[in-house]
Amino acid sequence: SFTRPPDVLVDAEGRPIAVIGFDHRSAGQHPVTGEPISEETYAHEAARIFAGNDIAVRLMSRVASTPVNVFAMRHLQAAAMINFTASHNPGSDGGIEIFDGLTGGLANNPVTDPIVARLKDVTELRVAAADHPLIERIEPPLAAYVQYLRDTIGVAPDVINASGIRAIYDAQFGAGVVMREVLEALGIATGSLGDATA
Repeated sequence: SFTRPPDVLVDAEGRPIAVIGFDHRSAGQHPVTGEPISEETYAHEAARIFAGNDIAVRLMSRVASTPVNVFAMRHLQAAAMINFTASHNPGSDGGIEIFDGLTGGLANNPVTDPIVARLKDVTELRVAAADHPLIERIEPPLAAYVQYLRDTIGVAPDVINASGIRAIYDAQFGAGVVMREVLEALGIATGSLGDATA
């Protein structure tokens, strides 16, 4: 089982909590079956490995943007957020981002170096079933995120709408649909221009 370091955020049973998110892109082919693999596939497999090692998982039920996933980590008081995304790179590159629940930022060397060192000694994986009770599927907490934007950042939809300012948002391969949901929940008028949100 997992030996938790001091100050790590845990669930009611003392297990560390990890939020796992993903983007919508394909990440190549399975090396054995040749079937397409998506970032979501990797997220589901990571959830099984985490649960198999006694880590409580909050697995996003659908695509959400990195900022929303990081917010979910803080909102749920999780120890970490693992995000499967190629970020600003082509989807075929694949990728992973690890965020530190104590700082809210990207995990840096003091966090990642012990993980990498430990990986070198792993000889077998403890993998839980996909329906393991430690894997909880959650909706992105968009209502809480929108309220955070209103309260903390001071987003004023009436001022924005009345200003006549127009902006174009391009997710650059990312989860633009989430941005539209957030803007609409804030009461900010949106339109569309190709794959971008205007």
